[in-house]
Amino acid sequence: MYIALSSIYREALKQASELKMRPLIAHCHLGLGELYGRIGQREKAQNELAAAIDLYRSMEMTAGLGEAEIALAKIADRVAAANQTG
Repeated sequence: MYIALSSIYREALKQASELKMRPLIAHCHLGLGELYGRIGQREKAQNELAAAIDLYRSMEMTAGLGEAEIALAKIADRVAAANQTG
């Protein structure tokens, strides 16, 4: 299921990039970041969320920015918790 979702997001990202639809590009990065976070691929999640945050900031899209920052903070919390227990 996650592989299929990742493929769908990647295809949407490709098409949005070709059409230069920056808000949609940011949303795709956010979706991928959240997906990777759910399946434990933290580095990929952080990279995708950082890309979303950069795009949202450059477009001054505060709602998307806040969502991406919260998602990134959750990943950071999971990493910190894992480091404390492991």
